[in-house]
Amino acid sequence: MIYGPGFVEALVTIALVCRGIFSLEKLDKNAGTEQKWKQVPRNRVLSGIIMCSLFTCRVSAAGADGEYYLRVLLLGVVSGGLLAAWVMDVETHMIYDFVWWISGSAAFLLLVFSGNARIVRWDITVFIVLQQLVFGRLYGRADCHAFSVCALVEGAFGMTMQDYLMHMLIALCILTVVQLAKGNVTGDGRLKEPVPFLPYIAVSFIYKVFLVYLCIAY
Repeated sequence: MIYGPGFVEALVTIALVCRGIFSLEKLDKNAGTEQKWKQVPRNRVLSGIIMCSLFTCRVSAAGADGEYYLRVLLLGVVSGGLLAAWVMDVETHMIYDFVWWISGSAAFLLLVFSGNARIVRWDITVFIVLQQLVFGRLYGRADCHAFSVCALVEGAFGMTMQDYLMHMLIALCILTVVQLAKGNVTGDGRLKEPVPFLPYIAVSFIYKVFLVYLCIAY
């Protein structure tokens, strides 16, 4: 069975979060006049919602049964926020701050209810500070926020600093391999043309967290 209990709940949560974020985006009068970098077909957004729902319900199964649907709800909000940010980054390279307030709040609650907050609080704090003060010079501010939100979720599943840094490394490696294949890298290792980084952050996040789920489950 490719899905389990909570799949429908995850699907509805992620779809509503994405829909809500896209609706808020339209309230910006300038958003309609922004030239899109690349239009994301709506059928691909739907496919993303389904894949995120599968990820959410499967990973949420790791832990106490009594908290399962709460994890589905909170992780669904985070997944919906990351998916919406992915689409925004691909289309306009502009991600609104409210996306991170929504997904970040859900990620923080997920960490609190997991019982791991006390264990990983310093790792997460130091990582977020590094993101905002150091790594923000290497890539976009929205990418820093995305890594910070992902770290909160990773902390909820018992991951520590080395895991957050590994997530960054995986994302950068995937970006490098893909852009090398496309010939979009100069001789000194820089990108010839800027590309959205959020898709790579999201894919590497799902990969990293799902591996932890498999380790716990088996």
